[in-house]
Amino acid sequence: MTDSLEKRIDQAVAELKATEEAVARTERELRDASIGAVSSDRAVRVTVGAQGELSDLEFLDGKYRAMAPQELAASVLEATQEARTRMGRHVMRA
Repeated sequence: MTDSLEKRIDQAVAELKATEEAVARTERELRDASIGAVSSDRAVRVTVGAQGELSDLEFLDGKYRAMAPQELAASVLEATQEARTRMGRHVMRA
């Protein structure tokens, strides 16, 4: 093997190792990631994980007590969709 070919192989191996380390770092970050959102009526706050799964749901200021079931469901869905959208953006940036 020529000296030039050996250098190119060494460089390629170093780049591969750096890429693998970056991927592992990103995977660790995303594994623990969560993002929250509050509905526009400020009735609920939700948190989703990296896969978009709902991990927390909080009813704010007792507003849910005066809401019709459909209104409450709409608030939960709105906040969940917003949190999932934000998480999707975060994942794409990562």
